[in-house]
Amino acid sequence: MITTFQIPFMMWLQHTVLSVVSPSVVVFIARFIPWIFLGGLIIILAVDMLRAVITRKYKIFQLSFWEIVFTLTVALLFQWVFKMLIPEPRPFLEGITPLYYYGWNESFPSGHTLVFTALAVMLHDRHKHIGVLAVMVAFMIGIARMVVGIHYPLDIAVGALLGLLIGHTVVRIVRKHYKK
Repeated sequence: MITTFQIPFMMWLQHTVLSVVSPSVVVFIARFIPWIFLGGLIIILAVDMLRAVITRKYKIFQLSFWEIVFTLTVALLFQWVFKMLIPEPRPFLEGITPLYYYGWNESFPSGHTLVFTALAVMLHDRHKHIGVLAVMVAFMIGIARMVVGIHYPLDIAVGALLGLLIGHTVVRIVRKHYKK
């Protein structure tokens, strides 16, 4: 992959971010915020289920459930296929000092960025305010994974673009199916 511009950019980004934010905060964002994000999805699904039971409109819960399941499934499938087709080594194998190690190969695209951007776009379509927060969190996860030295900028950019397309497309397909 084209690393001539990516490595200097990553070194600059690492230096800039780590001059104002503690490395432990960046590692926390990169490693643990994704799990908190998933916990939030479970809470949203539970609220939708409760709302469906109270209002007796079960399609609300079904729609929410299938949007999450299909978005997650398609995003994971896409990231797996890309990683198999383009086995890009992680930046720390090219001289970037990581704040922690994560995997050895298969850097392209960033699976975390792809999956959480897709989920954030799906959430934004259903719950606008929560979706805006989710998009910001997905962006933070992507930047943090660059700063910790486990993804190149191109990994993050392509992951975000694929996530955007997948989240938007899956929501449209599921909603089209449930309008029948």
